[in-house]
Amino acid sequence: MLSVETRTVVPRKVRSHSSIASHRSSSGERFQRPHCVHTAQSRPFAASNASRRMRARGTLRIGGPRTASESLYLGVFETRDVWPVVRADGVECALAVAHRDNDLTEFRVSLPAQAAGRKLMDVAIESPRPLLFGYAEVR
Repeated sequence: MLSVETRTVVPRKVRSHSSIASHRSSSGERFQRPHCVHTAQSRPFAASNASRRMRARGTLRIGGPRTASESLYLGVFETRDVWPVVRADGVECALAVAHRDNDLTEFRVSLPAQAAGRKLMDVAIESPRPLLFGYAEVR
């Protein structure tokens, strides 16, 4: 149980976002326990605020490459062998491991030539197992 000092007092008429974490004190005032972790898989974890968990498929929209020599780089927090399928604007792209260390694998995705100069590009990613993404960038 939390002490009274660690509780956040919520005005009486303000509705709680989570009924499980909302309680009333003996005087009738509402208070909530602070939330430490997210429970939804579609949101980033509270500790990092910089990653997304993808179950099997995901799509993102990113700025396209300026030149044909640029590639898409995906940072995935996974060191086991996993080879996601990546499609840029519906075209399946070649994938190679650019870097792998203790907890991160960086994939270099060769983009199709017609993607050069586009302002936006849709990237679809499929994986046989859930992945935790750290970043996606064109460079």
